[in-house]
Amino acid sequence: MKELQEELTNTEVEATSAGGGVTVTISGAQVPISCTVSDELLAQGAYAVSDAVSVTVKEAHANSVEYAKGRMSELYKDIGLPMDAMGMGGPPS
Repeated sequence: MKELQEELTNTEVEATSAGGGVTVTISGAQVPISCTVSDELLAQGAYAVSDAVSVTVKEAHANSVEYAKGRMSELYKDIGLPMDAMGMGGPPS
């Protein structure tokens, strides 16, 4: 489990939107790492930047959560436990 925690901390998951104008990087442990905005997007004004960053952060976070769930699922499968054992699978009861 400790190895998986280290892997998630050291894994970078990206999302890009606005035609490549925004790239957000989040760790596999859902910690924000970086956000870059292109000069072209900046030229479109604050609203365009704000909207694109918001969309991209949400996508990067979702990608990171899915990555972590996938890795956790593999770990649980390897040790013979269902994902529901940690509340990560299926809808809440």
